[in-house]
Amino acid sequence: SRSAIMIWHYRVGTTRPAGASLSDQLKGRPCNLKGKWMIKGFPMKKYLPTIRDYLVIALASLIQAVSLRIFFVPANLASGGVSGISQLINHFTGWPIGFMVLIGNVPLFLLGWRFLGGHRFALRTAVAIVTYSLLTDLLLKIPVFTTYANVLINDLKGDIFLNSLYGAIISGIGYG
Repeated sequence: SRSAIMIWHYRVGTTRPAGASLSDQLKGRPCNLKGKWMIKGFPMKKYLPTIRDYLVIALASLIQAVSLRIFFVPANLASGGVSGISQLINHFTGWPIGFMVLIGNVPLFLLGWRFLGGHRFALRTAVAIVTYSLLTDLLLKIPVFTTYANVLINDLKGDIFLNSLYGAIISGIGYG
């Protein structure tokens, strides 16, 4: 609907500043170069970098989870840190890896929040931990992922060198 894309000017307080045509406004063209633009009261220029950062964090978590599920877990290779410890616990107890990653990162998260950063650090770290943990467990429930992953897993079965190489490269991209 047209109301969903209305652009508001915060100084004027109207939906169409003086001198702006409705077509310019609906196409997102700047009508007045002074001031900040808002879409339905939301200052896009202010929050767009933050939204982009969270999307990049989610994408990196997806890449890490894919690397873990396709290369490390099927080859019985433990990755480093909390993920590796979670893989070992999963191997001996059968508990979900993602849940163990979440539990293992809680004390590290609290220490980091206390000594390394404030609210911005804590929120971004929490988003990264939660998305990585959820994606690690939920990827197995997506039929498209399991179909293509099983083909790749079967092709690399028994080759520890290639699994560790590909897993390290893809994890490095996710960490990066």
